[in-house]
Amino acid sequence: MKKILFLLIGTMAVMTSCNSEGSGNKYTIDGTVKNVPTKTLYLEKLSMQKITVIDTAQIDGAGNFHLSSTAEKGFYRLRVDNNHIWLMLLESKAYKATLNYDNPLDYKISGTEENDAFEAGVKLVTESQIKLQNMKAAFQQQQGQGASVEVLQKMANEIDQIQLGLETEMKKRASEAKDPLLALYYTSFLRMDKYADENKRMVERMQKEIPNSSYTQEMVTQYNTMLQQLKAQEAGKNAEAATAIGAVAPDLAFSSPDGKVIKLSDLRGKIVLVDFWASWCRPCRMENPNVVAAYKKFKDKGFTIYSVSLDQDAAKWKGAIQQDGLEWPNHVSDLKGWQSAAAMMYGVQGIPAQFLLDKDGKIVAKNLRGEQLEEKLAELLK
Repeated sequence: MKKILFLLIGTMAVMTSCNSEGSGNKYTIDGTVKNVPTKTLYLEKLSMQKITVIDTAQIDGAGNFHLSSTAEKGFYRLRVDNNHIWLMLLESKAYKATLNYDNPLDYKISGTEENDAFEAGVKLVTESQIKLQNMKAAFQQQQGQGASVEVLQKMANEIDQIQLGLETEMKKRASEAKDPLLALYYTSFLRMDKYADENKRMVERMQKEIPNSSYTQEMVTQYNTMLQQLKAQEAGKNAEAATAIGAVAPDLAFSSPDGKVIKLSDLRGKIVLVDFWASWCRPCRMENPNVVAAYKKFKDKGFTIYSVSLDQDAAKWKGAIQQDGLEWPNHVSDLKGWQSAAAMMYGVQGIPAQFLLDKDGKIVAKNLRGEQLEEKLAELLK
C-alpha cells in the first residue's frame, strides 16, 4: 500500500483492528527489529505456489515499524532482506513483534493464540531441520572419508529416526490443532503419497470450515493432482507387471477403421506382434517398412500383426495405413491419442512400442527392430 495512505489511517487502524471481524479483515503489526542495518520491511503472503508482497513499512532509527491494512487470513512473513525472515499466521488482529536481525530464531510475534501455536511449531520444525541438515552433512563427511558400512548405516538410521519423529509430531499437532490453517501447516510436512489419509482429512476439513479460502482451493488442487499422479504410477506398475516377459498379454478389443471390433485374444494360435504406432510418429513410419517386410516373410507361417494407433484423426490414420502398405487386417484405435486405453493398459509412454506374443498369448519379447524381429520370428516359427 502507498506510504501516504499508510500514514493517514495508521492511528485509526490500531483502534479498529482490535475489534471483531467487523473490521474488514484489518490487521496491524507494531514491532521492533534489533540491530537492523536496512530501513525497509516487507510483509509477504505465502501461498503454495508463490510469495506475494502485501505491504511495506519504513524502519525508523530505533528499529520500530508499523504495518496496517487488510489481507486474507493465512501464512505471511516479515522480511528485511533475502536472508532474514519471520513467519506468522496473520488474521484481522493487532500484533506486537520483537525481532532480532542478528538471530532470526530469537523473535516473538504476539497477538493471537493461533499465531503463538504457529510460532512454536515453526521453531520446532526449524530446530529439527537444522539438526537433520547437520546430521546429513556429518554423514556425507564420513562417507567421503571412507567410513565403514556399519558406521554409515547407524548414522542413516539415526537420521531416519529424527525425520520420523518430526513427522509423528506434525501428525499429532495437525490432529489437535483448533485452527484449520494451523493444521494445514503441520500437514504440509506429511508427504501426500506417504500420509494419504491425513491429507485427505485435511482437505475435507478445509472444505468444511474455510471453503472460500485461497488455501483451500490450492490444497484441493494439489491433492487432486497428487491423486492423479499416484493413480498413474499405480497404473504404470500394474502395466509393467502385466506386460512383463512371460506374462499373458492383456486382452484388447477396439474398433477397426470400418467400425468392426477386433479382439487380440481372437488371434491366439498365431505369433502376434502388438504394434503401437501413429500416423504422426516419424520413427514409427520409418520402422513400418521393416514391420511390413517381416509380415510378408512370415505371414504364411503363422505370424500376424495387431496394430494399435495412437491417432486422433481417423482420416490420417486410414491414410497412413494405405501409404505405408500395412496390409494385415488387424488395425484398431479408439482415436484418443496418448489417452488411448490400450496404451495405458500396456504402459506405453513412447512409440513405436512393440510386444511379441507366442501362440498362447504370452509376451516373449519387446521392441524388436528390423533384423532382430525377423530373427526372433524365425526362432519361434521354425
